[in-house]
Amino acid sequence: LDVRTTPVLAPAEVVQRIRRAVSGEVRVLSDRLVPRETPAGEAVVEAARRVRPEARLYGSATLSDMVFMAGIPALKCGPGSSERSHTADEFVWESEVIAGARFYSRLVGSFAELQAAELQVAELQAGVPGAATSEGGADAGGEVARPALRVDSANRAGAPDEAAAAGAAAAAIRR
Repeated sequence: LDVRTTPVLAPAEVVQRIRRAVSGEVRVLSDRLVPRETPAGEAVVEAARRVRPEARLYGSATLSDMVFMAGIPALKCGPGSSERSHTADEFVWESEVIAGARFYSRLVGSFAELQAAELQVAELQAGVPGAATSEGGADAGGEVARPALRVDSANRAGAPDEAAAAGAAAAAIRR
């Protein structure tokens, strides 16, 4: 019997329920892949919801690398239809890969904006000089510190960077 558990019910409880329900031996072959979930309030989930507000949040019945990410907020998402994934005739349309690349690009931008806003609030609360400016504070020499990553809202709405990423993904499929 192959049983995949969810974060809602502890694996040990599942084993106990099966043992109560059957008369034969129940032996667990592996318990190293523990299910994971990311709370809906995490920044990565909020970023995804901003990019795709119509998307529904749900627990996946399939395995992913999230099992190895204890304590790390993560999403499992990808191009194509879940109904077609992991089937004998699995496929993804080129348009779905392009839409996926667009989603990933926008997700990164949305997440960066949320993180930048959170950082700015923390800096304001801590009284960091220049925290309220969009470019950051000045250093001891009077030079303005530039952020390592600056996200322009135009980049999230279809700028050349996004188009290049989508085009590269489409070219990779054609190869």
